[in-house]
Amino acid sequence: MPAPRSPLPLRRRLLLGAVVSVAALLIAIAGAELAVRLLGVPERVYPDYRVVTAQLDGAILEHNFLQPHPTRLWQNTPGKGEVDARGYRRTLQPEPTGDALRVLFLGDSVTYGHDAAWDESLPSAAARLAGGRVVSVNAGVVGYSSFQGLQTLRVDRPHRDADVVVVSFYQNDEDEGCLHDVQLYEHNRRLLRTDSLLAGSRLHNLWALRRLSREEARSLMQPHCDDGQLLRVPPEDFTANLVAIHAEVERAGAQTLFVAQPANPVTLLRQPHYGAYREAFERAVAQTGAPSLDLPELSLAADPAEVGHLFLDRHKCHLTPAGYEHLATRILESLEAMTGRALLDTPGGAP
Repeated sequence: MPAPRSPLPLRRRLLLGAVVSVAALLIAIAGAELAVRLLGVPERVYPDYRVVTAQLDGAILEHNFLQPHPTRLWQNTPGKGEVDARGYRRTLQPEPTGDALRVLFLGDSVTYGHDAAWDESLPSAAARLAGGRVVSVNAGVVGYSSFQGLQTLRVDRPHRDADVVVVSFYQNDEDEGCLHDVQLYEHNRRLLRTDSLLAGSRLHNLWALRRLSREEARSLMQPHCDDGQLLRVPPEDFTANLVAIHAEVERAGAQTLFVAQPANPVTLLRQPHYGAYREAFERAVAQTGAPSLDLPELSLAADPAEVGHLFLDRHKCHLTPAGYEHLATRILESLEAMTGRALLDTPGGAP
């Protein structure tokens, strides 16, 4: 008759029990995750950005060209229409030369090319004018502020493969809303607990949906609007964001070109707080030492209508294809000075 087995030491029994308990918990979590997926809990759950971005074009929202994003607040919907899987708008690209300059265009609706076809946008115009000497990436998003541009670099890091980043943010920073952009970002982070161990799982999203439905309307809107409207990005934060964007670009080994609003706007992008933001822009340029370019004075003819019908769209806040080409030419001239390369595909610029 075999001798009876001696019992396991207490420490081993406790360890075995802990392992079995953890395994059972993981199996239960996996089963619950599968169940909520079958129930149709969405892959991503974010607060509705439309609550605080009333300035965005209704047609864009209705056709879902934008979708919420946890840190950038919203983004181009990947794979929708002319937007690629990364969330960047398609760009015209002639056959690049072997040493083509890689240029990332980071900005708002002027960069995106609002009301222009994808092959008429600013990045497309630059690539076409350079005749293969420039590879353009269009990271512009309608309604974006400098804060969202900074988040784009920090989260998606599209500048890792760029030689130059053209940074152009205009009127959205000084738009008024119920929250500063950074407040909405912090609200998203707290509300959705994006630092949770289960963040990104459908179980977490099921919990977040319940929390959103219970708290969003109260915590997101009403308390902040009682004292009046806030600037989305105050001037001092605008300066800080541009400086931080330059630092991110510099760490990636690339160069920055800042593009500013016109020094003397007549019809293009006029805002009541223009002077404060112009000074904020100039402070950022002084602090970084990066080159800058004024948005060409497209509407400073004796009769603005003479030029406006060529370069400005019907709303006088975006450019026509001719306007984008004019701006792209100025940008390429600046890039030639920065890099020492001949980029313009013209008799004067071709090697």
